[in-house]
Amino acid sequence: MRAHHSANVMGETMTDHWDSLNDTDDNYYTLAANEWVATDRLDANTNQNFTSWAEFFGPHLYYGDNFTTTVCFSLLR
Repeated sequence: MRAHHSANVMGETMTDHWDSLNDTDDNYYTLAANEWVATDRLDANTNQNFTSWAEFFGPHLYYGDNFTTTVCFSLLR
């Protein structure tokens, strides 16, 4: 994902909100798939969940542009 100011604001807000929910909240599972929630994603480098939006966001410079940390979507790692 491209790492820019608007993405950082949206990600901080949504991740903080999702982290404040419990798994019995109606929005918990709906928001778990939201691209702006980072703490339910796996870091491709460590195979561990991100502990915060800031850890996910980076940014990391690739090819002259800023990107977030690479995410692992596979459960087979």
